[in-house]
Amino acid sequence: MRFKQTSFLAVTIAVSCVFPVTAHAVPATTIPEEPTPPAWAMEMTPEKAETFEPTAAQTAEMQEYDRKLVAHVMATIEEDFKKRDQGPQPSANEKPTVGQFFVSLQINSGSSAIGVGHAAIISTNPSQTMEAYPKKYSPIGKEGVQKLSTAEWKKRKKSMRARPNDGATPSNYFKAGKYAESKEGKPYNWKFHSKWRNDAFYCSQLVWRSWKEQKVELLGAVQSKMGAVSPAMLLNGNKAKILQRY
Repeated sequence: MRFKQTSFLAVTIAVSCVFPVTAHAVPATTIPEEPTPPAWAMEMTPEKAETFEPTAAQTAEMQEYDRKLVAHVMATIEEDFKKRDQGPQPSANEKPTVGQFFVSLQINSGSSAIGVGHAAIISTNPSQTMEAYPKKYSPIGKEGVQKLSTAEWKKRKKSMRARPNDGATPSNYFKAGKYAESKEGKPYNWKFHSKWRNDAFYCSQLVWRSWKEQKVELLGAVQSKMGAVSPAMLLNGNKAKILQRY
């Protein structure tokens, strides 16, 4: 018995006609879904925050929320910079100026109870930042709001320089930096869920409050309802424009 030889290509075409192959687009980057904050964290008020002491379980819940938020934010930023690589990036060449702010999502500056990272705002002297640290974590061994060098941020891994995305005038930038300067020497705020205080500050609270005083909101609709403001929250959503990564 003789068999007629059939090519592999012919078989493939025949099979595909019977069982059509559906093409699926592969996404360039998988961005984790933005997490939902703990319900109790969104029910905070200035009055509640003054006496609020989180339990160990609540602290763990907040840290887990921030861990997921950092993953979401970092993946979103990575996708954004991939798109920028396809064209000119004039903003990357801008020099640090008053009112812009830095965020690192890696280092611990003392506020790990609500999230990892650190934040600072550039003062009216662009070579200096205003930052809030506990004495244990301060590069100069000081407690509270202090002046440090802008240049140090270029040495910090996973750090970024940013500005409000819109709605800010040159006057707002100057006044935001000036507000932060006026808080030099204020103590560190250990009540992390009380971002409304103006007599004590932690790092990301200082950045947020300096711009809030100019009627510019750096937090998205969800995070703005919370009493805490972590470094990752300053970069979540479309309220901030990232100028440069280090």
